[in-house]
Amino acid sequence: MKRLCKRAIKNGKKDMSVFDAIMYDNQKQILDDEKMLLFINMEMESTYAAPIEKLSAKQIDWDESTGNSDYAFPQGYNQVINR
Repeated sequence: MKRLCKRAIKNGKKDMSVFDAIMYDNQKQILDDEKMLLFINMEMESTYAAPIEKLSAKQIDWDESTGNSDYAFPQGYNQVINR
């Protein structure tokens, strides 16, 4: 899915939603596959709290730039805001 999004952005030369990337790459059958729909829901929509129509194909998995790390803020997000 990530490769599909990157390919669509590269060829489309602009940002688009994950849904538009699927359609741009003529991969509509992905949306008919129950396992792919489950993957999309669990790994994308639930993770980012938005439907694929609203998720940026360009920014999906942007956390790779941080080494795929997750960060914890024991004292809450005020730690970030107050820096």
